[in-house]
Amino acid sequence: MVPLLSASRPRGKLAVTCPNVFTLHFITNLLLAHQTLISCNQFSNKQKPIFLCTLISKRIMASRTVAKDIITLRGSAAIVSEFFGYAANSILYNRGVYPEESFVKVKKYGLPMLLTQDEGVRSFISNLNAQLSEWLEAGKLQRVVLVIMSKATNEVLERWNFSIETDSEVVEQGVSREKSDKEIMREIQAIMRQIASSITYLPCLDESCVFDVLAYTDKDVAVPFTWIESDPKLIANPQMVKLHSFDTKIHKVDTLVSYKNDEWDEQ
Repeated sequence: MVPLLSASRPRGKLAVTCPNVFTLHFITNLLLAHQTLISCNQFSNKQKPIFLCTLISKRIMASRTVAKDIITLRGSAAIVSEFFGYAANSILYNRGVYPEESFVKVKKYGLPMLLTQDEGVRSFISNLNAQLSEWLEAGKLQRVVLVIMSKATNEVLERWNFSIETDSEVVEQGVSREKSDKEIMREIQAIMRQIASSITYLPCLDESCVFDVLAYTDKDVAVPFTWIESDPKLIANPQMVKLHSFDTKIHKVDTLVSYKNDEWDEQ
């Protein structure tokens, strides 16, 4: 079994839970973690003059193309953690966990995306993504699961599972990989479209819900030191829908959503 990090965000207050690997407890022993915020630097490309001969211009363009296609471990970790942040926002919006009016529309991955304006949720996702990015760079993160539960009963209704395979050679030897930015974006677009259309293949959530985020890591992972107890939050006999995957050539992310299988009595 691998250690488990659980990060939960009830409507009324914020809680983040993670495993304490320094005790004799196992997967269900988790603690409350206070994480620091991470800031995102924005870079802009300035347009370059093109008063050069054709041959030199072509060489410069080729050089830029190669540079954009090189994926480093840190760059891949940033892509995956950012993806999870947008995916989490999209799930919370499309599954009605938070009110529609609390989201604003932005453009990302060539698509209209929705981001929560709830300060507690924004801070929670930012803190969580900072931790995920750190584990991704270390090659320690195996899976992230966003769990939607009934607010009244804490019954688990849905589990959005993101399994992660990491290229161990990149982690151990520091080598890079190559893949087109556009190709990665197209793969992410396919997942985001499936999340946006989830209302067509998932049962309606007709009650108030809360969510948790679980992270499965290697046993020797370094984790924050303040914790509260939690559990894996499984669904008995779930229905499952496999979604698309994306691959940076360093991290491959497979997506699966499982949900409670309501039994209907035949008349």
